[in-house]
Parts: sequence; structure tokens; C-alpha cells
Amino acid sequence: MASSRLLRVGTIFSRVTGLIRSGAMREEDRPLWYDIYAAHPPRSEPREDRQYENKPVVNILYKEDIVRAMFYKDFGCPDTLRLEDRSPSLCQRLVLKYQELEAADPSTDPEELYRRAAQALNLQSDSDFTKGQVQHGSVSQQVVSNRTEEHESTPPLVTSSEKADA
Repeated sequence: MASSRLLRVGTIFSRVTGLIRSGAMREEDRPLWYDIYAAHPPRSEPREDRQYENKPVVNILYKEDIVRAMFYKDFGCPDTLRLEDRSPSLCQRLVLKYQELEAADPSTDPEELYRRAAQALNLQSDSDFTKGQVQHGSVSQQVVSNRTEEHESTPPLVTSSEKADA
């Protein structure tokens, strides 16, 4: 199958410019990005034959990422996150408590700070749940009770066959 050189010649900006100049595209029909690109063109033109530098990707890791990793390892994903809910998630509350404890005593071991933050939020690990040792306030118990409440408050679904019978 033969390939076309059309997409390899020029950039999308030069092609749209050509369409506008030739009258194939009206000025008011130009794409939204066209004026922005014209006002702020890139340093080097984004062409297919352009040579790129081979730079290594730098890992970005923050202190709180380690705390989050420990949280998700111990507790899993305890609840679904709702985007409309502006309150901090359980994980975020743990991170904030960890940072508060760390600011109060920076010389304390990170594992100990994590344990204290979890205790301050009254969290128990999911392993306690699987062993049947669920205590009030544990993450698993909170999730189970939340899901039970949601299930009880949700009306049952009526299928189309049940509607026809009624």
C-alpha cells in the first residue's frame, strides 16, 4: 500500500495557513488554537523529521508519596473518591496528620510517625478485617458500613419486564 507524503510536508499550522490564504477555509472558521500558535510559536517547529534530544526521565517523588504508598499497602483503596466531595480523602487526612506529627518532632522514625498518624485517625489495617478482628473505626468497617447505608438508601431497580407486568 502506498503511503502519502502529504502529512509529512509542513506542519498543521502551515497547512491551515495555506487553507486560509487560498480561501478554502474562511478566517472565522479557523481552529481555536490557531491564534494562540501564531502569537506564541514554539521554539522549534514540530515537524516529523525533527531530531529530538534523548534525555532521561527524572523521577519525581515527594515525601508524602511514600506515606501514601504505605497507606495503600496497608489499607488498600478503602473507599471510592467522589470528585464533587470537597472534603479530604482518608489517605489525605492521614498524610496531613503525618506531616503535623513530623513538624512537631522531625527526629522521629518515619515508620513510627506513620503508625502514630494511623492511630490518631483510629485506623486498623485490612488484615484485621480478614481475620475477623474488625473494631469500630477501622477502615474496613467504615467502608462496609458506608456501602451498607448506600445499598439501603438506593431504591431497587425495576426491569422492563417487571414494568410490563405492573
